[in-house]
Amino acid sequence: MRFRLLLLSLTSLSLSGFGSCSSSVSELCVSGFPRTERDFEQARAALSAPGTGRALASLSHGEFDREHWLDWAESRINEVQDFMDVAERDPRFRELRKELSLLADQLVSFHGYAAAGNRERMSILLDRALARGRKVRSLACEPAPPIGQR
Repeated sequence: MRFRLLLLSLTSLSLSGFGSCSSSVSELCVSGFPRTERDFEQARAALSAPGTGRALASLSHGEFDREHWLDWAESRINEVQDFMDVAERDPRFRELRKELSLLADQLVSFHGYAAAGNRERMSILLDRALARGRKVRSLACEPAPPIGQR
């Protein structure tokens, strides 16, 4: 478990990608960011659903299984890393890269709370990640104001 968390931490710190990512920022605006935002919203709804209990620590199987949330967090971290790889190629996206790095850090923390079964902290971090994800989408996808209006 510690190795897994260390690996996730190192992944979130790495800004240079080693994967083969052929997406562009405009493609991320059309499909990548909206998909990730939906994933965050669905996860938030699942964590908020009645009957989920006070903590995940006692659950051993089912939709709210700890392994499910660990896998979910790892998939989102990998997704954000792919976004970072795309943003790294364009010097105009310095602020975007910073926000993506912070989003990855939040997901690593989410992973840690999922491992501990702390549903309350998971929900808080998911809310923060959703807000940051929306900021990322705004930075990447909304046109910048004219220079005189910045």
